[in-house]
Amino acid sequence: MSRWILKATVAVTLVSTSTFAVEKVTLPVLPPVKAVNNATLPNYAGKPVLVVFWAVWCAPCMAELKDVEKFYQEKEIAVVGISVESPQKKAENFLKRVGVTFDNFLDENSAFADSVKITGVPTLLILDKHGNTIWIKSGYSTFPEKELREAIQKIK
Repeated sequence: MSRWILKATVAVTLVSTSTFAVEKVTLPVLPPVKAVNNATLPNYAGKPVLVVFWAVWCAPCMAELKDVEKFYQEKEIAVVGISVESPQKKAENFLKRVGVTFDNFLDENSAFADSVKITGVPTLLILDKHGNTIWIKSGYSTFPEKELREAIQKIK
């Protein structure tokens, strides 16, 4: 967890947004923290999706998840959360406190986050229907609603 705390501290201090195409991301099977209708992460393959990486010990993640929840309610794009290095029960309680209704999955050992080169939490990324990362933002300052909408329009 200490490497993620360091990464989260740096990410909050140095908020960055990028638009780029990288290698294809394969959505792995991860245990659900909160999944509606028994959804699995691979169910999101083949469609554009906004992915938010977060952790229970990350205070800025709470604000980011609240903003993402508002965005999710507009149904502009599929949204999924990935809890990194967070125990199942703590992640469940965290989501209840925040009031998140979109599907969330547990990346307890951060293998998925590491595979897509996530350097800290919170991190938002958009995958196109082919699994390519087309937009990413690490850290939290203000919710990047305008940038998100512009990125989504490019892949619709």
